[in-house]
Amino acid sequence: MAKLVVSTLGFEEKWAIRAVLTYGLEPGDHIIVITGPIIDKVKRAYESIKKVADMVGDVKVYLLSIENPCDFIENVSRIKEMLIKHAHSMESIIIVLSGGMRVLVLSLYTAILFLPEEVKGKINIIRIDLEDGSCSVEIHLKLLGLVETWNPGVLKDILKIVYERGEVSIEDIAGYTGKDRTTIRRQVAKLAELGLVELSGRPIMVRATELTRIYVEK
Repeated sequence: MAKLVVSTLGFEEKWAIRAVLTYGLEPGDHIIVITGPIIDKVKRAYESIKKVADMVGDVKVYLLSIENPCDFIENVSRIKEMLIKHAHSMESIIIVLSGGMRVLVLSLYTAILFLPEEVKGKINIIRIDLEDGSCSVEIHLKLLGLVETWNPGVLKDILKIVYERGEVSIEDIAGYTGKDRTTIRRQVAKLAELGLVELSGRPIMVRATELTRIYVEK
């Protein structure tokens, strides 16, 4: 059963390797390593993970370097995109949140929350180790179901239209969706309250925000 192991990485590779040894690594598996800017210590840690993969054979290791860890929305989107890309051919996913910068750990976990249900359903372990190595914690997967990703239905159609066009009028949105302007005006107002669109001018023009990307892109 091919699996995808996703791990954040700092200067030490031991957390990722410990998880791999605990849950096993087999030919056909993939590993995604998420790290900040590449420096010598990170490069050595990454090479150590590759050596373990090479010992097993036919295990592909991918590196996602986050050059600007401060751009949270961009990083969540990039991580989400990479997870979706590699998950389609995998039967299960293991997430390791033990190494690397805290902001990257949070970025990875946030990306998980916004994954499509068919990908999220493949996750069978989310693991985090204490810094002193005294124990590891596996996050209960039911929490992913309890924290539901907002599913806006027709509102998502509006978001896609706005995101693709950058700026669009309520009248045009009504035309694209086949809904009346009063309904669209009410729905757009709700999106604006959530920070997913911005409104301006007369007639009202609707613009995407940086948050729109997380909901729309797959």
